[in-house]
This record gives sequence, C-alpha cells and structure tokens, in this order.
Amino acid sequence: MTRPDFSILVYPVISSEKGVGHEGSFNNLIGTEKAWYNRKGKDFETWDEGKRQFEALKERYSLDKQVSADTPKTFIIFSSNDYGVPPENEVRYFNALVKNGVPCEMHAFPGGGHGYGFRNAKYCDDPIEEYRSDFLSAMARFLKEL
Repeated sequence: MTRPDFSILVYPVISSEKGVGHEGSFNNLIGTEKAWYNRKGKDFETWDEGKRQFEALKERYSLDKQVSADTPKTFIIFSSNDYGVPPENEVRYFNALVKNGVPCEMHAFPGGGHGYGFRNAKYCDDPIEEYRSDFLSAMARFLKEL
C-alpha cells in the first residue's frame, strides 16, 4: 500500500468526537447521526447495523485514533483562538504522533482564528500578519528536512 511521505495540516479537523471535532465536517463526510439512527422504514437488524456502521466510520475517520509508526512525518499549525475547529483536535493528533514515534512538529499561534489562509485582505485584516514570518520559516525548515 502506498502512503504520502509527509503531511502538512493547517487548522485540520481530526476528531469525530462531539465537542472536540467539527461536527459539520464529519456530517458532510459520513452523514448525520440523525440520518444513521433514524428507525423509520427499517427493520431492527438494518437499523442496528446502520448504527454500528456509523460508529465504525466515525472511528475510522478520526485521525487521532488511526496513528501508527507508519504514519508520515507531520507538520501541524493552528490558532489557539480557532472557534470553528477546537485546538484539542490538533493536540490529540500531535500526542498520538509522539506516542507512536512519528516525527512531527506543532505550532499554535495565539491569533488568527480559522480559515485565515482563505481570507481576502481587501475585505478583512490579516489575522496572522505578526506570525507570518514564524509560520513561513517553520514550514520552510520542515520541507527542507524531508
């Protein structure tokens, strides 16, 4: 099986856990809990199997639960004031990487929120302006070491 040689994750959604992950992202990926748990028109076995499949998909796509020694070297960056995707996502993933001996680094900036790479400076302030040089030098060093 092939795998990437490295990963660069910028304010990523990692966990499917309620209150930790970004529920909307997982709803778009695997469907809503309401849809999977809806009993209407299903016999018990079909409904029960659907619930098990839903839980299995949440587990499978929660990256913090899928880390192994074969996980590629990882660079993680996020803002501690990201109210869209809680920073616990990144911290859990980083801890899992360290536990499995995967080379990794994590950068948490105190400002920037979520989605700063996609904001148009014409319409809003640059939320990572003061951190940009740190971000770029850290990423350049990471890429150079590959």
